[in-house]
Amino acid sequence: MVRGAARCESRSRHTRLWAGQRARLRCSRVSGRAGFAHSTMRKLNTAEDGDRSELLRRLAAARATIPHLPGKRVRRSPLSETRIRRVTAPLVTALNQCRALPVNPAAGIGGKARRTRPPAWTEPREQRWRQTGKRPAPVMVWTAAQTGAFLDSAEGDRLYPAYHLAAYWGLRRSELAGLEWADVDLDARRLHVRGSKTEDSDRIITIDTDTAGVLRAWRKA
Repeated sequence: MVRGAARCESRSRHTRLWAGQRARLRCSRVSGRAGFAHSTMRKLNTAEDGDRSELLRRLAAARATIPHLPGKRVRRSPLSETRIRRVTAPLVTALNQCRALPVNPAAGIGGKARRTRPPAWTEPREQRWRQTGKRPAPVMVWTAAQTGAFLDSAEGDRLYPAYHLAAYWGLRRSELAGLEWADVDLDARRLHVRGSKTEDSDRIITIDTDTAGVLRAWRKA
């Protein structure tokens, strides 16, 4: 009886160990797939020749068009590391907070992406770009001359005043879209910018005479 009880206990212990190992194996496979998904998202729209993985094809197809607007493309630019982390953040947070899993499938892929300041265009960088066609970084800060050239080319555009405000006073896209005439005092040359990110971004700025003239002409149009 003692030997039988010992064998049963040993068998039960081995069964628990086997079940736990199998659960860890499943979680490690999920973790590997999560890491593979991240690496595939990084290659989206920048895939090397010969890369025809099924996941990459499906991601590209899902990102290609807007379902309710046939023929309209969402965006063509590569996904940045910050955007990848932002998109997967809810899932990573949920997995990190889950206590039912013996192994966290999101381990090693969580955390915030490090924000880096985009580099500015310089004469050597511009020369190199014109020679090779390769941009130094996905996002570049324009020089004063480049900004002026853009504003000159967009002067006849309907949204030129918005471009002017963004270039001269650094308003974000959401701030430009949320700006109302009730928040604009052209006589005092004051704008109440209602920021959407923090309380500090909600501010009042005093614009220059030229900008006030651009906005006044836009309002009369």
